[in-house]
Amino acid sequence: MSKRVTILDIAKAANVSHTAVYKALNNKPYVSEETKKRILEIAGEMGYKANKLAQSMVRKSIRIGLILEGYYSDFSDDLVRGVKDGLEALLDYKVEGVFAEFDASHSREKTIERIHALQAAGVDGIIFSPYTARPEYVGMIGQLDNEGIPVVLVTADIPDSKRVATVRQNGRLVGAIGAELMELFRAGERSAVFVGNKSVVHHQEIIDGFAEKMLSLGREVTAVYETQDDDAIAYYSTERLMKDHPEVTGIFIGTAHSVGVCRKLIELGLERKVTIIGTDIFKELTEFIESGAVSATIYQNSYMQGRLAVDELFKYLTEHRVTDRNIFVKPDILIKSNYTLYLGEMV
Repeated sequence: MSKRVTILDIAKAANVSHTAVYKALNNKPYVSEETKKRILEIAGEMGYKANKLAQSMVRKSIRIGLILEGYYSDFSDDLVRGVKDGLEALLDYKVEGVFAEFDASHSREKTIERIHALQAAGVDGIIFSPYTARPEYVGMIGQLDNEGIPVVLVTADIPDSKRVATVRQNGRLVGAIGAELMELFRAGERSAVFVGNKSVVHHQEIIDGFAEKMLSLGREVTAVYETQDDDAIAYYSTERLMKDHPEVTGIFIGTAHSVGVCRKLIELGLERKVTIIGTDIFKELTEFIESGAVSATIYQNSYMQGRLAVDELFKYLTEHRVTDRNIFVKPDILIKSNYTLYLGEMV
């Protein structure tokens, strides 16, 4: 049985927004005749048939909730911006966002309380960025599913839950890229890994991917440290690492919290002796890339993760389907010569 063509499929094929396709198919204003003609031709070629459920949902508001368990401006700002832009692209479908309160807390109680608040607000679906895969969340997502409130996870996963889909990075791939970069910069023989928390599925995947790639290269990981995604802890963990393992020549930082590591190495006069491979790009990190303290960083594109999470939840709410249960956003390698190309995405 062939897959039914959707407005999202047509938008991708025509390289236009979902809004433009909607306007063209429904003969709405503010789309040029040339674009409308091209969209209609592509829709016809693809065998598009209007989705009656989607049309009925257009006539009422669709409310999408967002909750983040922990908010870190270096990463979360772009994630939220991606969600907001995704919602804005669906304005003609009367889609609106209901955002839970943001803070840096990892409190299970606060997170559950905020999920209940979104339920009370009458949301149709929830985008949830969990910090850890707590057993309580498995039950809560199951309960939400039973009540007809689908959940799309973003940036992280809770594999045993009834989430509709997860949109994130492939942690093993990120770790493998980090290891290969470390080897290319000739620092792989004695390297360490910093992550936020091993109990976070994505962070453990990064460790595993790094270790597996190092093993294939005939190397071993010297040490693994948890920073709890806190620059202050990363700072003191770096001091401890260099005291316990002065032979270390490379550090792969698998989360966005690389500033503390850089500051301590500079303080110790080791910024040119220890190779740093970081993760993501943010304004405070650029000075370390410019100075050469950070050799490269792996961009996880939290903006696109947020944007895709909205698209997938909307698709599920209107068509009861998703692209895939596991949607991985492609990572990019940033170095001094190209990182500025990505700064514009943070505006």
